[in-house]
Amino acid sequence: MNLSVLEEALILILTRDTAFANELDIFRAVCRWIKKNQDELEPDAKTNILSAIRYQLMDDKELSEVNQSELVCSDAIILDIIKSRSEFVPNELDYRGRLEPNVNLAPRKFFKSGGGTMSMLDHPSNINYIEMKLICNVDSCALLFGDHKDSRLKEVPIKEGSATSVNVLLKYIYSGRVDLSTLESKVIVELLILSNVYRFSNLQFSLSEYLLSKIDEHNASSLFVVGLCYQIKELEIESLNFIDIHSLDVLQSEDSFSLTPEALLLILNRDMVYANDLDIFRAVCHWIKKKKDEIDAEAKTKILSAVRYQLMDDEELSEVRRSELVSLDSSILDVIKLSIESLPQEFKDQGRLEPNVNFAGDTPKEHFQIDGGTMIMLDHPSKINYIEMELSDKQAKYGSLINISNQRFNVILF
Repeated sequence: MNLSVLEEALILILTRDTAFANELDIFRAVCRWIKKNQDELEPDAKTNILSAIRYQLMDDKELSEVNQSELVCSDAIILDIIKSRSEFVPNELDYRGRLEPNVNLAPRKFFKSGGGTMSMLDHPSNINYIEMKLICNVDSCALLFGDHKDSRLKEVPIKEGSATSVNVLLKYIYSGRVDLSTLESKVIVELLILSNVYRFSNLQFSLSEYLLSKIDEHNASSLFVVGLCYQIKELEIESLNFIDIHSLDVLQSEDSFSLTPEALLLILNRDMVYANDLDIFRAVCHWIKKKKDEIDAEAKTKILSAVRYQLMDDEELSEVRRSELVSLDSSILDVIKLSIESLPQEFKDQGRLEPNVNFAGDTPKEHFQIDGGTMIMLDHPSKINYIEMELSDKQAKYGSLINISNQRFNVILF
């Protein structure tokens, strides 16, 4: 038989996704074939054949053997191909898997896990479809048999999660259980997104509750963005409430870089976000510098314009004007000028909102006795909708005096 025909047949075999074997073993077999037929091969044949091997599927030890092999070490073209293949990003990998039509996987090796059954294949396989006879949890029915658009597709591309979170979701489909204690926070957030996209409502509720119980300055921004983007209202609202109280810690954390420009603007425009405005400005500048390649000039201007410069004193404003982001930007300088010249009634003060707080006993506030009365001094500006006092002596006369300023809020009872 003509050797060129054999060469073409060999390349056809090597390029098939269903030709499954260890890639290094394939390389060794190909090298033996080339050596045996080297006197009859065309000049480009060796390169064409060796190029069909998937070096990106090899580990470092296997690639080291390939680079040292007789056929490769002196061939610059093949060495370049190996180098470029080994640098592929994960989504460019071409995996191989055995194709076995109409195979019942149930008799294969399996074990019980968390109330479900997991089948273990002894080799990678291309699975075109899965047919199951099972009693599954309610969430799974919505995805596999309900009106979800993906229930009618043979292949479902999953872009919202990593391989780890998808694997956890698949275990949940079979067992209805997830062990969150063994998962990283990032994976749990991905799992929440997947549960929202594929309508696993019970799982979404449980994950939201769990994440909110673990909320801190290191994940509040990520949770707020997820709640906002995927319309998970409870997560969005509770994350915002946490950010209101811990705004500066949140904005200064690394997690703040997960905020989109729209999400950051929503936070800055809230009256309940309380922190020193110069500290907010510094945190915003740090965010803009970090995200400079992802935001345009208009977004930068909108974000810097949301800072409340009218609440700063002259020394703080002087630092703002000298800052790198402001000093050369006439539009921001104009915004600052207009803010400073605003009338007092146009000020948008910020204050912490704490519902149903007992200032006398629930929180460690400062109490002072003055002329037979009691003064309660709050340690931060707060929005007080009403004051309710419980009087011990109904026959006595009582009064109150409320002293309010930007720096202090005093309630004096007498």
